[in-house]
Amino acid sequence: MAVLNIPAENRQITNPEDIRTYLDDLGIRFERWQPAQPLAAGADAETVLAAYASAIDTLKAEGGYVTADVIDVTAETPNLDAMLSKFNREHWHDEDEVRFILEGHGLFHINPNQGPVVAIEVGPGDLLCVPQGTQHWFDLCRDRRIRAIRLFQDPAGWSPHYTDSGKEQAFTPLCFGPTFVTAKPISLIEEVDAIVLDIEGTTTPVEFVFGVLFPFASYRVATFLQQKGHEPEVQADLALLRQAYATEPSSPELPSWEGDNPTSAVPFIRYLIRIDRKSTGLKSLQGKLWNQGYAEGALQSQLFADVKPALERWHQAGKQLYIYSSGSIQAQKLLFGHAEVGDLTPLLSGYFDTTTGPKKETQSYQKIAAAIGLVATKILFISDVTAELKAAQAAGFQTLFSQRPGNPPQDPEDFTVIKCFDEI
Repeated sequence: MAVLNIPAENRQITNPEDIRTYLDDLGIRFERWQPAQPLAAGADAETVLAAYASAIDTLKAEGGYVTADVIDVTAETPNLDAMLSKFNREHWHDEDEVRFILEGHGLFHINPNQGPVVAIEVGPGDLLCVPQGTQHWFDLCRDRRIRAIRLFQDPAGWSPHYTDSGKEQAFTPLCFGPTFVTAKPISLIEEVDAIVLDIEGTTTPVEFVFGVLFPFASYRVATFLQQKGHEPEVQADLALLRQAYATEPSSPELPSWEGDNPTSAVPFIRYLIRIDRKSTGLKSLQGKLWNQGYAEGALQSQLFADVKPALERWHQAGKQLYIYSSGSIQAQKLLFGHAEVGDLTPLLSGYFDTTTGPKKETQSYQKIAAAIGLVATKILFISDVTAELKAAQAAGFQTLFSQRPGNPPQDPEDFTVIKCFDEI
């Protein structure tokens, strides 16, 4: 998920449509692409190009590009530093620089003819077209990983023309997930034996939840209930939703729910999705809908780039790792089992949802501590919601406030703030 930073204005943009609009004014093309068919992680170049063939052909026709390939760079790539040194100084090319990111992350600094320098971190699903003659430079993020589709008008045009302005030296090559800058680790990690993580705004961009998962569930729910609405597990969800409907505050926007046909619940379900109601019945039903989407390959979950390295680091250090989210346990397992970076569920010790209790109530965290089998002071809870942190703190948990790109503005109050798991 792209993040656009404008250092001179101390401003950050995370909404994809707002990023597209801003870059369009600079003559730079930005889009989000989805494959035309399910694409397994690590698919070969031929399969990747076939999955995006329609979008590639459209771009070729519009931009005069004649060839496309897939580049794959990892921290183990031979002579990686020498390769990067060709592109992390301000330069321009005789043709467009076109990148569609499949895996990993990269950071483009753009120095436009008019306006301030902007930094855009691109990740899986992001397409960026930097026009010929545009002054820019490029860095990898701390994971030193990127896999991308490249398009060329003429491969010979890729020789960089350096400006020798030294402009890049005034800007830290800082990505907004993993970075080249090693933050001073918070020693709190040494004091705990278990870590409990929130999902939305902590491990996963808010935009993925609201821009991908929720719309998918809302769109699919009618067909799903037509096909599976009489199955016992779905009926149990509908029974919980009927109970929730009976206690829902009266509102002009509250839709009617008439009849016993499973699909009669659809307007109320879509209403709950729209207002982001933390309903156990809704979350359980959404988990079933997302399960279908992941199984079909229509969904692939997004995590902040520092999440996988942190989980691996903490797991190796012997920490127990848990998830506590308002999303159902099934949905949590799906999200971490079908991430763009692979299946992370082997790193996790367990999951908690609203069946344990509301996330803003102290008793919920007392139950979690009992289930884990540790005294509360040996457990660290990380969330982007201060009300949740207060409840956990009241139960005796250690706490950290997650401040991620794209999160709604919120005063962290007296909680210690982290912007990246590398800080822990």
